[in-house]
Amino acid sequence: MQQLTARQQRVLDIINDFIERIGCPPTLREIAEHLGVNGTMGVMKHLKALETKGFLIRQEGSSRGIVLPPPTSQATSLPIVGVVRAGLPQPPVEDLQIAQNTIS
Repeated sequence: MQQLTARQQRVLDIINDFIERIGCPPTLREIAEHLGVNGTMGVMKHLKALETKGFLIRQEGSSRGIVLPPPTSQATSLPIVGVVRAGLPQPPVEDLQIAQNTIS
């Protein structure tokens, strides 16, 4: 992925924070309000740049149509440290020894 400008990072932070607090993405006006600007044209340009760079997906026709893609994870190699037995389950074997009280 490409690097973000400071303003694009700010827009992405606003979107992430909004989703964490409210549970849904912000509208263009809500993003503009958090940025302290009056219009939404600049917000639309930042969202388009973020979409082009792969940081979000826009759904046309929805006022809250911003979807953040799942985070990509790096594959990690782990050593094999043991063997797991597989097969049909075996019934448990109970070895109960009843202690007898002797009264003298």
